[in-house]
Amino acid sequence: MKRIAEEARLAKGFRSVPSAGVASAGVPSAGVPSAGMTSARVAAIAAARKPGWRRRDALDDEPQRRDDGWKCALHVSLRHPFYFDHPLDHVPGMQLVCGLLDLVNVVADADLDRPGGRLTASLTFASLCELRRTTLLSAAPGYRGRWAVRAEQYERPVCEGWVEHREGGRIPSGREKRRPDRSRPCPAELVHLARAENVMVGPAVNRGRHFTAAVLPPPPGHVLGGRHDGGYGVECLVEAGRQFTTMLLHRAAGHPLGTQLIWLGLDADLPCAVPGDLPLALRWRVEPLPGSTACLPFELIRTDAPAEPLGTAAYAVLAVSSDAYRRLRSTGASA
Repeated sequence: MKRIAEEARLAKGFRSVPSAGVASAGVPSAGVPSAGMTSARVAAIAAARKPGWRRRDALDDEPQRRDDGWKCALHVSLRHPFYFDHPLDHVPGMQLVCGLLDLVNVVADADLDRPGGRLTASLTFASLCELRRTTLLSAAPGYRGRWAVRAEQYERPVCEGWVEHREGGRIPSGREKRRPDRSRPCPAELVHLARAENVMVGPAVNRGRHFTAAVLPPPPGHVLGGRHDGGYGVECLVEAGRQFTTMLLHRAAGHPLGTQLIWLGLDADLPCAVPGDLPLALRWRVEPLPGSTACLPFELIRTDAPAEPLGTAAYAVLAVSSDAYRRLRSTGASA
């Protein structure tokens, strides 16, 4: 239990590590969001969007104005084919990310599915999100276009931070009109999944100073699919990075299969919509990964033009053995 307590202490003390970032000089600011957006305006935005405010199956209802921002309950279905790919004892962090982005997508009128946008985000996960409690999502306008976001249970945060949507320039299609091949995904068990259709990365390739893995586009109809021409949605890119993190902690750090990985934080600067015919990969510069906590920074690259990254992301995680995780959860602790 002493080791578990130390791991929990490290988790509580985590602060997001800024990612290397993609140079954004000259990119105009999105401006300060309007705090006066009305409920009628949000309802009109939701009605105009296809498939509306349930773009990622994460919101329980249309957002409602509360205090200085907007709130909405998270929609949790244990039968969801992606979020609950296999039985879990908590709400997955990726559903919290999708829910918060869905909320901002509507109330900020950001349209995260439109090509040419960029998403910058910094999120921390304070504890695991429990299944038997209502999860309330909130978003409030902040400084220079950022939205403060929070997921809470019983008024205690389980995830909080900020997101910003801005113009970043449309990414051109690939030189060859060829959709990346989904026939060789990474083995599902290596990224802690059960269904092959939910795997968004190919096998990790050791290139000496770097590990790389292809980013796979979601199959047709998948909840993470792009809304424009079947490309890569930003949530797909975030999930691909989460899976790459999981894979590397087994392959590069040597954690055995069965190790439980608790997501502690995310920093990201990523394009919002990438053409589906563009060959993408994640690249990690090899470095030591000692101990039970790790922060892995990645670059999102085009495999046909790898010198100029399209984006960056950094994932902080806590690794615990399956026995330690069971003991931790049996005490009623959430992280």
